[in-house]
Amino acid sequence: MKYPSVTEILSPYADFSHVPADVLAAAALRGTGTHEACAGYALDLWSSVSDELRGYFDSYRAWFDRYVVEVLAVEKELVHKRWGYIGHADLVARVSGYKTEPVIGVIDIKTPLTQKKTWRLQISAYVEAEQQERKEKVYGGVLQLRKDGGLPKMTWVEDQSQAFAAFTGALSAHNYIKENEGK
Repeated sequence: MKYPSVTEILSPYADFSHVPADVLAAAALRGTGTHEACAGYALDLWSSVSDELRGYFDSYRAWFDRYVVEVLAVEKELVHKRWGYIGHADLVARVSGYKTEPVIGVIDIKTPLTQKKTWRLQISAYVEAEQQERKEKVYGGVLQLRKDGGLPKMTWVEDQSQAFAAFTGALSAHNYIKENEGK
């Protein structure tokens, strides 16, 4: 069975209709290039990055070098069989700087300046999927990289249960609509 992706499930709540097509295309290229460079760095395979992406990459590297204790997975496909969805975590790592001891964090890398309303739901879904494989508690967060190369903003999902309940509501709506298309 093909599970829907977290992105697909949340897409009705992410309105980009007001954003010009060329701006969206440029953002997609920036995001893809940044994610590739960051994944390479986490895997110790990094080679170079374009001038356009340099600041975002330097921002990631500053955070990674300061807070990542151990890389557990990069670009990991997460499957939640009980709820029936998939997602892709940019980084699963043991990180410091959140609780008193390093924690397992599911980190999603973002380049926009402002947070989107669906991010907490997205991350909560990733956390629940990753938690299936772990005995210790898993935390999730969004890492907003800075274009100027400065230390990025890390926002941890503090309302995991509430955010996941909202996500499962969106998942239920998605599944209902898909199952009843054409009826």
